[in-house]
Amino acid sequence: MNFSFCIITKNESAKLDKCLSCLSVFGEDIAVLDTGSTDNSIETALKYTSNVHSCEWSDDFSAARNLCASYAQNDRVICIDSDEYLISVDKASVIDELESNPHSIGRIIVSNNITRFGEELVLDSPISRIYDKTVYRFSGAIHEQLVPIMPQTKVSYYDSKMKVIHDGYNGTVEERHKKSLRNIAILERELKNDPDNCYYLYQLGKSLYMNGDFDKAAVTFEKCIEKMPDSRPDYVEDMYISYGYCLYNLKKYERALCLENISNIMSSVSDYCFLMGLIYMNNALFDKAVNSFLDATKANKTYVSGTGSFLAYYNIGVIYQVLGRTEDALNYYEMCKDYPKAIQRKSELQNGLE
Repeated sequence: MNFSFCIITKNESAKLDKCLSCLSVFGEDIAVLDTGSTDNSIETALKYTSNVHSCEWSDDFSAARNLCASYAQNDRVICIDSDEYLISVDKASVIDELESNPHSIGRIIVSNNITRFGEELVLDSPISRIYDKTVYRFSGAIHEQLVPIMPQTKVSYYDSKMKVIHDGYNGTVEERHKKSLRNIAILERELKNDPDNCYYLYQLGKSLYMNGDFDKAAVTFEKCIEKMPDSRPDYVEDMYISYGYCLYNLKKYERALCLENISNIMSSVSDYCFLMGLIYMNNALFDKAVNSFLDATKANKTYVSGTGSFLAYYNIGVIYQVLGRTEDALNYYEMCKDYPKAIQRKSELQNGLE
C-alpha cells in the first residue's frame, strides 16, 4: 500500500529541510505546496521531491491543504507541517495501520514544548492528519478539521503510532506573538460569519490564552461552554483545562471551583485532576488537593508531562511540608525522582533536620 506525505510551507527553508529529511527515508511520494515563499523553500523541497507546486496564500489553511492533497500521487494522505519532525514509527507500522483502518481518520501525536509554572514541559496532542482524500477533505480557514466529502459517511478515528516534534511555537517572543495575532485575526473573521461556531470559539480562546490575554480567553471559553453541543466534541477536554488555567492565572481560585461540576467527564484525564489539585490547594482545601493530585497519578490519559507523576507528587510534598508533616513531605519528594525542585526541597528539609 502506497501513501503520500503532504506539506504546505512558506518561508521556512531550514525547518523544511529537516522535515523532509525525516520523511525521505520512507521512499514514498512527497507533495509540497509553497504558498508564497521569498526564501529558498522551493529549492529546498526540490532536493527531496519533484512533486513541488506553488500558489498564492489566501488566508485559508484548508484550501491550501486540499490543493496540496490534489497533487498527491496516492489517495492515502499523511499531512505533516514543515515545522514538524517525525521521530517515531517505521514504514511497516504505517502501512499496517492504513490497511487496518481503510476509511478511518488517523490521529498522530504532535509534541510541543510549553512553558508552565516557569518551567519547560512537553504537551502531546492527538491531531487528525491521516486520511483517504477520496473520502475526506479539510474544512475551516484555520485549525482546520477533516470532514467527510459525502455527508452520509460515518466518521471513525484511530490513534496512529506516528509522533512528530513541532517547533512552530519555539521562536522568539515576537515571532510567537505575531503568529498568535495572525491566528486571532483569522478566527475573529470566521466568527463574524458564524458567531455560534463552538470550535472557532475554542480555538480563539486558545490563541488568546497562548498570547497571555487570560481575561479575554476566559470570556471566550465561557461563550464556548454556553454553546457546547449535546454531543461531546473531541476538543472538550483541552477546552475545560485551558479555561481552568485562565482562571488559575487570573488568581480566580474560588470561581475555578466550578470545574468540580465536570468531574464525571474529566476524571480520567490526569491534567484535569492535577489542575483541580492546584485549585483546591489555592483555596486552602488541602485534603481535597492531596486526593486530586493522587487521582492524577492514577488517571489513564495525560497531555502534559508530569501532571500524572512528578508534578503531582511534588505538590503533595509541598502541602505536607507546609502542614509540618515533614516525613510525609520527604516521601513524596522522593517519589519525584530527579525532578530538580523536589531534590532541592528534599535537601533543604533534610538539612533542617540535622
